[in-house]
Amino acid sequence: MVRKKRERAQSPPRRSEPRASSGGRSAAARNVLRGVETREAILAAAARLFVSGDYRTVTMRRIAREAACSHAAIFLYFASKDELLRAVAGPPLEELRERFALILDRRASAGRKLRLVSREFVAFCLARRTMYRVYFASNAARVDVRQEAGTLNEARIRLFELLAGLVRETLGLQEKDRRALQCSRIYFYMLLGIVSTYDQSEETTEVLLERLSPTFDAAFDVGVAGLRNFVNR
Repeated sequence: MVRKKRERAQSPPRRSEPRASSGGRSAAARNVLRGVETREAILAAAARLFVSGDYRTVTMRRIAREAACSHAAIFLYFASKDELLRAVAGPPLEELRERFALILDRRASAGRKLRLVSREFVAFCLARRTMYRVYFASNAARVDVRQEAGTLNEARIRLFELLAGLVRETLGLQEKDRRALQCSRIYFYMLLGIVSTYDQSEETTEVLLERLSPTFDAAFDVGVAGLRNFVNR
């Protein structure tokens, strides 16, 4: 009995395994969530301000105020207003480019592809009728001047070049023919004109497309016919 008591006395106390602090994990998770929410709030605020005013007059300080964050905090997420615009407009434009690419991969004539791309463009803009001007026009650059890779204007120009290639091929023009750029611009103006006619409509995109798709298709055909007359005059 004495020996057993002595052995128990000499045996080292058992160490309890360290427990992970659930509170620490929760705090870290909350910080991540707060960061995501702040970034989304900044993007939403920027989109509202870009739509309601002139992009050139919107300041980072005003965006921060609209997003209810500090002026210093906004720069933790976006280094500049241009970077913020790219975050707002870049993903939708990439989505549209992917839709165009799927059409270009089809086995069809250039004219048929041009009509399908035109439909896609009009539907895309009507579904985003409060934002499409920001996507295509805010801080825009010339389409015939090469832009720095990775910029929003470079993404815009890649989209335009896909459309311009179909216009050129449909009309049988060479890339270096100066009329190719003219015709591509004119066709693009027509597409924007269709969208701007209905961007204040109370009808949903689905209703507009169901009601007016035949008219839109006719406009595409008339536009191409007019450009052919222009090229062949």
